[in-house]
Amino acid sequence: MLVAGIGSYLSSDDEIGLALVEALADRSHCPPSTSSQITTALWADADALTLADELVNLTTPVLLVDCADMRRTGGSWRLFSAETVKLDDPVRALSTHGLGLIDALRIAQELGCQQRVHFFGVQPFDLTPQRGLSARMQACFADLLDALANSVDSLLSGSECGMAEPAVDLFRPVCRSPSGNGGVGR
Repeated sequence: MLVAGIGSYLSSDDEIGLALVEALADRSHCPPSTSSQITTALWADADALTLADELVNLTTPVLLVDCADMRRTGGSWRLFSAETVKLDDPVRALSTHGLGLIDALRIAQELGCQQRVHFFGVQPFDLTPQRGLSARMQACFADLLDALANSVDSLLSGSECGMAEPAVDLFRPVCRSPSGNGGVGR
C-alpha cells in the first residue's frame, strides 16, 4: 500500500498530510508487519493533473492523507473510501487546493486507474499563508499520527475498522483571501 501525504508547506494546517506521512515514514509508529507493507510519498503542492498521473501509475492500493473541510472540529480526522464521498459541490470539494483531490481521482479513473483509494482527512484549524502547522494542530499531532498508523494497519488487515459512515459530506475548498492579509473566507 502507498501512503501519500498531500498538502502545502506554505499554508499552515494544509501541511498536515505531508507532516503525518513524513512522521509515519520513520516506521516507529507502525507494527513491523505493517511497516514492511507500505511505501510513502509526499505530493507537496501537486495539482490535480499531477495527482491523477500519480494515481494512474499505481499498482497498489493507496491511502491519501490530506487536510479536508468536513465541517468538523479542527484536528478531527476521518477515514473513508473514495466511494463514500458525498460532495456539496460536484465540481470542487474536499481539497484546500485549486482543483481538488476529487477532481484528480475522477481524472485518474477516466484514465484507467482501478486501484482502491482511501482518504485519511484531517479538519484544519488554520489555513493562513505561513510555514508550519498551527499550535493547535501541533497539539493534536501525536494523536493524529497514532490514528493514521492504526488506520493503515486496519486497511492492510482488511478490517477497515474505523471507516466513516456510508456518506461523508465534504465541502468546498477554503478560499484564501485575495488581499494577501492571511485571512480565510468561504
